[in-house]
Amino acid sequence: QNVLVVSTHLHWDQEAGHQAAEAEELLQFVASAEASLGTGCTATVLCGDLNATPGATAHRILLNRFQDAALHEGLPSYPPHAFTSLKPDVYYFARPRGQQYNPKAYPQWHRQKGRQEVIDYILYDPWAFAAAEPVTV
Repeated sequence: QNVLVVSTHLHWDQEAGHQAAEAEELLQFVASAEASLGTGCTATVLCGDLNATPGATAHRILLNRFQDAALHEGLPSYPPHAFTSLKPDVYYFARPRGQQYNPKAYPQWHRQKGRQEVIDYILYDPWAFAAAEPVTV
C-alpha cells in the first residue's frame, strides 16, 4: 500500500487564530497531493505540531478527515495531564499586539505564560489503517 506522509507546523500564535485557516489549506494540499498521485496513493498520514490543543478549531477541522492516533473507541479524549509540549514562561520585547507594523508604536515587555498541553499529533486515514493501540502521550 502506498502512503502519503505529510508533515506540518502550524502558526504558533493560538490567539491570532491562524491555525483554522491553515488547517483548511492543509486539507486542500492533501487533496491536491492525493489527486496528483492518482491511484498510486491509497492512504495519508499527517504528522506535526498544530499549535492547537485537542478540540481547538484546527484540530476539529482535521478530524473531519483524519483519525487522531492517540485516540480510539475506548479513549474518546486525551487523559488529564497528557501533553506533548512543555513551554516555560517567556518574556519578550516587541510592539503591542495588533500594532506590530505601526512604526509609531513603542516596544514593550510582554509575558507569554508557559503551558503544558497536547499540540503535536499523528493523524491518519481511518479507512486505510487500523491502529493496534493508541499512541501514548
